Amino acid sequence: MARFLAISAAQLLATGIVILYACRWSGSPAAEVLPLRRVAGGFVVAWICLLAGVLLLTADVGVLLQRVLPKSESFRNIEKSIVAGEGSPASAVAVVVLAGPVLEELLFRGVILHGFLQSYRRRSAIVMSAALFAVYHLNPWQAVPAFLMGLLFGYWRAGTGSLWPGIAGHIVANGVVVAARLRAKPNAPEVLPAIPTSEIAAVGVVAALLLGGGAWALHKARPRGSS
Repeated sequence: MARFLAISAAQLLATGIVILYACRWSGSPAAEVLPLRRVAGGFVVAWICLLAGVLLLTADVGVLLQRVLPKSESFRNIEKSIVAGEGSPASAVAVVVLAGPVLEELLFRGVILHGFLQSYRRRSAIVMSAALFAVYHLNPWQAVPAFLMGLLFGYWRAGTGSLWPGIAGHIVANGVVVAARLRAKPNAPEVLPAIPTSEIAAVGVVAALLLGGGAWALHKARPRGSS
């Protein structure tokens, strides 16, 4: 646990320093680079639908990806150790569920996306920031879901003008993963269940419906004149 906390603290500190210096170098007010504005209450429905849709979609993608490219046993053990905070639930919650998502959102949907929005069209800026977020995770099993999450969080940032929806969504997404890991038996085999293709397709359909409904709800909840 001590090693996990030391490495995590170093990573979080380095990320925080990058965010601070990037804000200084941007030439824009901090409130523009890291917008933490209140979001209208009508956005809650869109937030729930979109987040649920992307979580289901990433679950589907994860299953399909592992069918094509199974995880090695060594990688599974490393992943299990990190997500579970090396046996400390409190450390997992503090680092993986809370601190990590907050700093990553400030960096990717704050500093990086702000810079891209100054130079590119909104759609291109969102895609590029999501791609960097995917590469940041350094492995395909996390990179593909991270790209999808990055698209959603970037869409929220550009659509609402606030980082709060992405921060909250990122915390929930990581919380689901950590909760599932902590509930699993310590010595349970890491075997991907044989999920029928029909169930995968059904989950994909539900995800698509949630995403479509959430996008419509977000459009209706967005203040007039917003970009």
